[in-house]
Amino acid sequence: MKKKNILLAALAAVMVLTSAVGAANAYFTTNTAAAGTRTLHVGSDTDIEEEFSQWVKYVRVTNSDTSQPVYVRARAFYGSQYRVSFESELDASGAAMWTLGSDGYYYYRDILGAGETTQAALKVMIDADSIPEGTESFNVTVVYEASPVQYDSEGNPYQNWNVTLDPMTAQ
Repeated sequence: MKKKNILLAALAAVMVLTSAVGAANAYFTTNTAAAGTRTLHVGSDTDIEEEFSQWVKYVRVTNSDTSQPVYVRARAFYGSQYRVSFESELDASGAAMWTLGSDGYYYYRDILGAGETTQAALKVMIDADSIPEGTESFNVTVVYEASPVQYDSEGNPYQNWNVTLDPMTAQ
C-alpha cells in the first residue's frame, strides 16, 4: 500500500510539472529572433523661431543642415475673443513670401533648402484692444509643418501635404 501511495504521489507530481510544458512550448514556438539593422531617415528636421514685440509675433522656420529641401506652412490658433491678423514680410521685389491657403495655413512661397531659414517672417499681429482688461496672459499658438519636396516625372518640384512615411521603402 505504501508503494502504491508513493507511486500515485510521483505520478501526480509528474502530471503537475508537465501541465505547464504546453504553455512553455507554445511560447518558444511563437517567438523568433531577428538580427541586423535598418536605418530610417524621416527626411527633414526643422525648427520654428518666434519673436514677440509690440503685439506682433514674427514667425520664421529653419531647416537643419542635414535635412532635405522642404515646403513649409504655418497656422495660428487663438481664442475667439481676440482679433488677430496676418501679414507677410515682402521680398526685394515687393511680393509676399507667405500666402494664405484655403485651409487656413499660410504657405511659404520658396523651397527651404538644407541649412536655410525663411527669408521673410510671417507676422501674427494681435489687436491689443481685443484683449479684455485685467487679462494677465493669453496664448497665440503657432504650429507649422514641413513637407519634403516632391518631383513630377519631368523633374518639376511640387508640394504634397498628404505624403506618408513608408518605413519599408525609407532609405
